Amino acid sequence: MSIQRAWSHLLIGIVLLLLAAICAGCGSSSSIGSSSSVSTATPTQANCFTQVRGTIQSVNGNSLVIANQQDQKVQATYSSRTLFVQQSSATVAELQKFTGQSVTVTVAQNADNTYSAKTVLARSANLPRSGNRVGQGQNFRPCSGSTPGAGFGRGQNQQNQGQRQTILGTLSQINGNSLVVTDSQGSDYTVGVTSSTRIIVQETSTISSFKVGMNVQATGQKNGSGVLTLTTLSATSTSSSSPVSS
Repeated sequence: MSIQRAWSHLLIGIVLLLLAAICAGCGSSSSIGSSSSVSTATPTQANCFTQVRGTIQSVNGNSLVIANQQDQKVQATYSSRTLFVQQSSATVAELQKFTGQSVTVTVAQNADNTYSAKTVLARSANLPRSGNRVGQGQNFRPCSGSTPGAGFGRGQNQQNQGQRQTILGTLSQINGNSLVVTDSQGSDYTVGVTSSTRIIVQETSTISSFKVGMNVQATGQKNGSGVLTLTTLSATSTSSSSPVSS
C-alpha cells in the first residue's frame, strides 16, 4: 500500500508540473501577441499639407472661397501667420534688386558649353530658399490624395533633366544680359538671358493685394470640416514685357 501511495503522489506531482508549464506558455504567447499589436500601429496624417490651385471667388473678413481647377469651391481662412506672396513677370533690369538673393535657374547647355536660361525664379530675402516649396516646412508633407502642383524651387544645387539643368544658388552679378549664379558649393555659373527666357519674381504681399478673379495657389492644412487654414497664399500674374534689357 505504501508503494502505491508513493506512485500516486509522484504521478500527481508530474501532472501539476505539466500544467504549470502549459500555463507559462500561454502567458508568453499572450505577451508576444500584445507586443505585435503595438508595433503595427497605423501612422496618422498629422503635419501634412494640402495645395489648391484656382481662382478667388470671394473674400470676406478673414475667409475666402477658391474655385479649384475642377471648379469645386474650397473654403479657406487666413491669419496673422499666413504668408502672402505676389508672383509676377520681370525683366533683367528688374532683377537688379534681387542681387545677393536666392534664385532658381533652369538652363540648357549650348554646343559651346555655355548656358542659356529657360526660366529664372528670384525670391525676396524673407521668402524660403529654393528646395523648400513656399509654405512647406521641414516636417510637412503632402496629405494622401494631395498632389502639389509643378513649380520652381525643386532639386539639388544642380539637377540634370536631359539637356536641361536646374541651378539653385545666389544671384551674384548681372552683366548686361548675363547672370552669374553662385551655388552652395561656391561654384559660379554664367547664364545668358534670351528673348525666350521666362523671368519670375516672388515678393511678400498683403491680403489687400488679392482680388476676386485672381489666380492663386493656396497651401495649408484642412480641419475636420474641410476648411483650409492657409499657411501661404500665392498670387500669379503675367507680363508681356521682354526679359531682355533694351
